[in-house]
Amino acid sequence: GLWSMIRETILGRASTPVETGDLAYRATFTREQLESIKTPGMEELLSPNTQHLWMDPGKHAMFYLLRGGTESNLVLLRPDNLLNEIKVAEGDIGETRKSSNGWDPLLTRFIFCIKSVLKWKLLHYEELSTCTKLYETLLGDACHPSLPYQAQGAAMAVEDGVILGLLLGRLKVALESKAEPFIGLDLIPQILQLYESLRKTPTTLNVKGAIQNQHVYHMPDGKEQIQRDEFYVNAMDKEII
Repeated sequence: GLWSMIRETILGRASTPVETGDLAYRATFTREQLESIKTPGMEELLSPNTQHLWMDPGKHAMFYLLRGGTESNLVLLRPDNLLNEIKVAEGDIGETRKSSNGWDPLLTRFIFCIKSVLKWKLLHYEELSTCTKLYETLLGDACHPSLPYQAQGAAMAVEDGVILGLLLGRLKVALESKAEPFIGLDLIPQILQLYESLRKTPTTLNVKGAIQNQHVYHMPDGKEQIQRDEFYVNAMDKEII
């Protein structure tokens, strides 16, 4: 992951993640908890295959369903106020509620139902020039750490594993068949380089997209923010509040 020790071995130097200036509050709910909140908009909030995003200057919130809709996750992102040495801490409910003052009444309504919350300091690491060295390679956040503003971190790690598994699987089949006498384990470094080259473009695109979304979601009020809102209205053909 982000704190990979193997990454330092491959790079030959320290690779300490850096702060982004943001932190995330995370709270989970059961479907029953939210259905018990009698407030307009809750039925739409619990609709399958939907995500809900609220944006405000310097912060935003994301809500989505988990486990087939039986649970849900709420993530509130705001400026970091944790000490440098603290990465995860128990959140203060009052602070969490205060951070959503003036927001959509639906959002603030179920934020006030939160019993406990954790907050994470969001960290990042620069794009690597390479993630492979001879017989070692990286995948997921160890290789291309992504801010959580595009929700693609886990997906990229799974895709990495699939590509790596397919490539090494083909080598395994070739070795077991003994059809090609010149194929051996010494090809692994080349295979890992191929894996890296196949993954570089899509992962770079996603990482840059997440960085861009940090700016888009947290825009201060003004002309650019108005243009952003108009874009989303046109894209979704529905009103943004």
